[in-house]
Amino acid sequence: IRNCDWSSDVCSSDLDLSSLTAGTPVALAGTTLQGSAKPGISFGPDGLLYLNVQGAITQLHPATLAVLNTVATGGYPGKPSFSPDGAAGVTANQLASGWSAQVLDLAQFAVSGTFQIYPTVPFSRVIYVDASRVYAISASKRSAYKFDPRAPNESLEVLNFGTAYDAVTTNEATQIKYLMVASGGQVTQID
Repeated sequence: IRNCDWSSDVCSSDLDLSSLTAGTPVALAGTTLQGSAKPGISFGPDGLLYLNVQGAITQLHPATLAVLNTVATGGYPGKPSFSPDGAAGVTANQLASGWSAQVLDLAQFAVSGTFQIYPTVPFSRVIYVDASRVYAISASKRSAYKFDPRAPNESLEVLNFGTAYDAVTTNEATQIKYLMVASGGQVTQID
């Protein structure tokens, strides 16, 4: 078997996209664009699909597209970032008003914490690293932030990376090893 870090029996390298046919689409509410805010879809570490739409995150079964859960978030959440164990997630508000980020309890499928910066700083990307660290990038403010998802409003730290405009983590299965931050014409590796 190929080296795959999926919770399913199939690796992406096993898929033959040329033989696939489109199934019946499933209509979902809240998928309208609002300014630059847009819906998105991502896979969680549990193998389920997560659709971010206006005011909610919806969990879907990938084979049937059946809606399994929906959590009301308000605002317009971005694609969620998940803890390596799949127990929690975090999402950024794509709108420049209201909450900045929300922590999701995936076992209860509920918002477990709301993070607010005044005046509102819209995050373009949030990255759930572990139980005590979430990194956030605001492309519009060119800033990077770190907070503890267990107490997001009490733990805000502005990081000094110059003009940060994006970030990504490496893909180790059990623990993320590095955070890469793109800022001011360079990439910085944080471990």
